[in-house]
Amino acid sequence: MSRDQYIQSIIQSFIAFRKGLVKDVHGVSHAQTDAMFCVFENGSLTVGELAQLLHITPGAATQLTDTLVKANHIERVPDSNDKRITHIELSDEGRKVLEDAKKQKLEKLQKVLAPLTSDELKTLANLLEKVSKSVQLDKKGE
Repeated sequence: MSRDQYIQSIIQSFIAFRKGLVKDVHGVSHAQTDAMFCVFENGSLTVGELAQLLHITPGAATQLTDTLVKANHIERVPDSNDKRITHIELSDEGRKVLEDAKKQKLEKLQKVLAPLTSDELKTLANLLEKVSKSVQLDKKGE
């Protein structure tokens, strides 16, 4: 196989892996889970900041936020210094959904990776870490 064919194969594997790993938890889609995780990691965000983190348009972030507010997974909180600014924060229900999602992903990963030997798992972890570092460096250069 050529390098390009290997890269295409890797892309297809990543897509299949992600689809196989991610299932809706409590009726929350993968995109919604990503948004909730960003809010969890940052504590408090504006919708514009969420859009930047998720690499989506502000309009898409607003739709995502509206859906999560209606489901009681995140809350809108007015800025204490500037009433024009509204932050979004994870609700208690949102924290529970994220915990369940993490648990589900861990269980799925353990099952999917079970056929790998310890050496294969170590090699995979090292390769993925190397790729992740490359992705981070590429992001900084954007």
